[in-house]
Amino acid sequence: MKILPTMTNNGTAIPAQNKTKSKKPARTDMDSVSFKKIDFDAARIIENRIAQKGISANVHGNAFVAECYEKVIKLFEQLFKKSYLPAFVGTAKFTSDACLGAYSEQNNSVNVNENLDSSVYYDMNTLRNSAQKSHNNLLLPNWASSPHPAHPFVHEFSHAAHWHHLEERQGYHGAQSVWYGLEGTRIPSSIGRLIAKFKISKYAVGTKEKCDMCEFLAERMAKDICGGLTDSMWIKYKDIDVKYDDIFSRKWNYRYSSPQSYIDYFTQQIWAGDIDGAKRVGDDADRYLAELESQRVAPAVETTSSVLENVVPGGGLFAGFLRKVSEKITNKLDSQNKLKLNL
Repeated sequence: MKILPTMTNNGTAIPAQNKTKSKKPARTDMDSVSFKKIDFDAARIIENRIAQKGISANVHGNAFVAECYEKVIKLFEQLFKKSYLPAFVGTAKFTSDACLGAYSEQNNSVNVNENLDSSVYYDMNTLRNSAQKSHNNLLLPNWASSPHPAHPFVHEFSHAAHWHHLEERQGYHGAQSVWYGLEGTRIPSSIGRLIAKFKISKYAVGTKEKCDMCEFLAERMAKDICGGLTDSMWIKYKDIDVKYDDIFSRKWNYRYSSPQSYIDYFTQQIWAGDIDGAKRVGDDADRYLAELESQRVAPAVETTSSVLENVVPGGGLFAGFLRKVSEKITNKLDSQNKLKLNL
């Protein structure tokens, strides 16, 4: 998410007034081996280590969150440029306890919700239960792309990497214009079908109230990155399955060979901030999926036509009609694909 509470110039949040604290979630077994919620001395040590990397930090004594930030910073240093990291990380009060965190491109800061205990960050199921108890239906099963405890941090750091890439290419004002455009552009329905197919997340598709291509990219990256991490140590136990350098730079000038290719191509357009290109990918994917559907339907049409011809009296006329309709659809799709590929 990218909606922040009121912020000061240094990226810290102005405390909310008269806000009732949420009910503390039940402890988990991981709490006993994890970090205490509040330990100012331990948090300050970690904040100082983070500061040595040129990143200001203020976690208000939450040593667990400080450790989370330190691990994700190291992870993103490996995956992306150091200049793609946020300038400030911390905790803040949010109007909704169901909001995990937020990134602000205006002051290049990441904040996570300070009302959530370490047990919540370590257990997404606890988070969902807490959200349901507070009558907030934002977080539902499969809403987030990963159940890994690193997810809220990786998601927001992905926003930071995306923003810096756009700013590097187009300058601050150009990037801001593209950023707002991506936030207000709905995910094409065909891409939504592919997102569902690959189980990225419901949040990546968006809602009627929220159309946001930036969230798709952050959810896609969080799923890919968290899928290569251990649950507790947050270190890579295997290579990240998706090679982002390849996806972001590949020349897509050939016939796409799989549904995954369309997701990758769409990801590239969002990363580059090419909204029109992203829409074209949606159109291409729509034709591609229609063609796949046609290929599945064709055998059924032929079987039905044969039955009509051989079993139903006078069925030959209707069988011929079915074949012509099927052929017309196939020819139209072939024509569109040849035009698309300049063949």
